Amino acid sequence: MEYKNCRGLCVKKGCQNRRQKYYCKNCKLYQQKTYSYKLCTEKDEEAIAKLNNIGVGISGIARFTGISKANVVVKIRKLASKLKKSEVSEMQQEYEVDEMHTFVTAKSNSCYVTYAINRRSKQVIDFVVGSRTKENIGKVIGSLLTLSPKRIFTDAISIY
Repeated sequence: MEYKNCRGLCVKKGCQNRRQKYYCKNCKLYQQKTYSYKLCTEKDEEAIAKLNNIGVGISGIARFTGISKANVVVKIRKLASKLKKSEVSEMQQEYEVDEMHTFVTAKSNSCYVTYAINRRSKQVIDFVVGSRTKENIGKVIGSLLTLSPKRIFTDAISIY
């Protein structure tokens, strides 16, 4: 067998995942006779979006679709970049503002999700991900004040 780049002579040199590997004596590189990668199709992207929306983790999505975890993360980021903030045109409604503490793997990687929802329709009006500061809470409250709210409900912590 010839190496695909330098056309040097290749010899058999072990197996990896039941595939024969070849070693080029000229450029001292390895290659396989055939490569097979599972491409991510439109159907797979739809499955990734649906599974992500129902709360399945990255590993679970990768296992279900047969796509690598790194590729799943890339697809989720690509889908997230296409999202646009919805325009809210309701006025004189009652809203609820609260925050939720969350973390990934360790509490040292923690953050807050501050959000505002319509009390009647349960629609998310705005949210901010970050620390629990006056600036982040002010962003959420500011977006609510543009809607001329009838009433805003909070949990009455001092930062409000």
